[in-house]
Amino acid sequence: MWDITIWYLALFIIGIISIPIGQYLFKNLDDFAYPFYRAIGLAIISYLVWILGILRILPFNIFSIILSFCILIGISSFFLLKTKPSFNKPFIQKAITYEIIFLVIFSALIIYKLYRSEISDIEKFMDFAFLNTLLKTSYFPSVDPWLSGHSMNYYYFGHLVTAVLTKVTGIKSIISYNLMQATNYTLFIVSIFSIGYNLTKKYLWAFVTAFIAAGMSNISYLIFLYKKIDTYWWAGTRIIPGTINEFPLYSFLLGDLHAHYLDLPFVLLVIISFYTFFINKDSDNLFNIFIGFILGILFITNSWDYLIYALIFAALTVYKNIIVKKNYGQLIKDGLIIGVTSLVVLLPFYLTFKPASEGFQFVTAPKSLLTDFLTLYLLQVFVISFYILYRFIKTKSKYKITIITISFFLAFLIYGFSQVSALILFLIPLWLMVTINDIRKDTHLTNKQFINILILAVFVIIIFCEYFFLKDIYGIDFQRANTVFKFHYQVWVLFAIISGYIFYYFTTVKDNIKYVFYLFGITFLLISSAYLPKSVYDSANSFSKQMGLDGSGYIASKYSFDYQAILWINKNILGEKIIVETVGESYTDGSRISVFTGNATPLGWFGHEWGWRKNVDDLNIIKKDIDTLYKTNEIDTANIIINKYKINFIYYGELEKIKYGEIQGWAIPHMLKKVYRNEQVSIYKVK
Repeated sequence: MWDITIWYLALFIIGIISIPIGQYLFKNLDDFAYPFYRAIGLAIISYLVWILGILRILPFNIFSIILSFCILIGISSFFLLKTKPSFNKPFIQKAITYEIIFLVIFSALIIYKLYRSEISDIEKFMDFAFLNTLLKTSYFPSVDPWLSGHSMNYYYFGHLVTAVLTKVTGIKSIISYNLMQATNYTLFIVSIFSIGYNLTKKYLWAFVTAFIAAGMSNISYLIFLYKKIDTYWWAGTRIIPGTINEFPLYSFLLGDLHAHYLDLPFVLLVIISFYTFFINKDSDNLFNIFIGFILGILFITNSWDYLIYALIFAALTVYKNIIVKKNYGQLIKDGLIIGVTSLVVLLPFYLTFKPASEGFQFVTAPKSLLTDFLTLYLLQVFVISFYILYRFIKTKSKYKITIITISFFLAFLIYGFSQVSALILFLIPLWLMVTINDIRKDTHLTNKQFINILILAVFVIIIFCEYFFLKDIYGIDFQRANTVFKFHYQVWVLFAIISGYIFYYFTTVKDNIKYVFYLFGITFLLISSAYLPKSVYDSANSFSKQMGLDGSGYIASKYSFDYQAILWINKNILGEKIIVETVGESYTDGSRISVFTGNATPLGWFGHEWGWRKNVDDLNIIKKDIDTLYKTNEIDTANIIINKYKINFIYYGELEKIKYGEIQGWAIPHMLKKVYRNEQVSIYKVK
């Protein structure tokens, strides 16, 4: 309970300190964007810690964190003097309301995590290894925990945010991992609730927006239930063959602290910033600098998202400054300030990051079936299609017959090649007429126009994923896996914002057709919600055993002797060391020592390192060397390998015994000092 309290207080204080910044940036919003203040503070503090470390000005420690806190206070003081914050009754009421919402959601998620806290499967080992390695590092980029001698070649800023909170609260990482998992989803829910509220000015539709984003799944659960398939838990994220179709609720229940999940609060901070930029009458250079800063944060947290939202911003600023205001000079000014700022923010990371991808290529795998697509997005497709069709019908234009003819022609033309593209291409001409009509009717920028741009963004992303993919290590059967995964994850977020607004929009419609909309809309919403109670119950093992927030339960029970050794290492081996252990294959229990101690190993999860670096030949050499080290009875051979990888300790535990057995005549015990021993584990120290 004490850890939870300290963690919450740290978050609360960061949010309070950030009030002057948030109020200045979002002074025109009805709720002052209060739910985003924590994310603002976390982004600024963590970035300051990171930039001090990557420029080798200060090491990552409690002093650099305190200094970053002080700088945040200084920035807030600047805005405090620039614009006096409003602590009037409306702000206090909104702040209390949102704080209660935050506490209720956070408490509920913590209760869930008490029953599902084990760090045991999927990407948890990787994420926990990153967290522990960052906690040990002095400067950035930190060493790769699974490839000693090399820097971390992955977007790790979200893990750094977790490490900053872990250090400042003094909570053990085995607990803070789960606290961050709950915190991140709480921030996601309250933030998208705020976006829904600002778009609709109604708490009901804000709730619907948040529920569609965070409490709903696709409709696969009922399909699997009907077919009596009991793998619904993960199979619902593998609907389109050869791709990953994850959604936020699954991400939380799964329990990984992966980059796409950790980026959610920052993604929503970008969206609320875009919305504010869009509706503000006047341009503000400080606000534009902030947008550029947060865009840069997206790149170092989850680089995929930067591309998506940079393009969405381009569409918004062109729409605002060219189509509506006819102000080319402002377009250039806004674009330069935001673009240059974001590039400056991300540049230190980019210079140390070597992407293993080979750029975008044309898809040669089969396209998505419309039935699979509707399984993923039945509610959202219905809501948006109904909205566009309704507004198109209501639009007064002599070109309506021409436009609908073009829509049918495009859909018919492309259907045999790509069913999903056919659906989107049918809707785009109708969307275009609706959007043009809005431009003609409204002399000022409106929420409706903002939603129009988001709809276009969703359409473009979906079509893009049908024809292009980012080339990685996967073959033709899974060539689109990561592209669809990362891009459609943002489609889900954008779909939720759009759908929540459209649910509200039809309350303003006088036609009886709105009852048809709500009949089907609510039905599809309920169908898509069926996954929630069952998945929560099953993923928490029927709430049968409370494990607490300590995530070591799995390793402690399955490998009890390794766990004892891990505790000894964490207590007695300080600083950044290299500990050799058996090479682990991805998604196995291998590399557990590097994972739970944060000390690098010459080679950890082989498949992950291959995916990050594409240097399979080099990795095979390391793997062969490690095998030799554990088998050789020649001291000179062992010394060569030890020196080659600058090994500090050699670990011989439960998995090593399974792989190599009891080694007769092994050189290591004869040349190195044994510093730790239990029934199944021996640790040798290199002099």
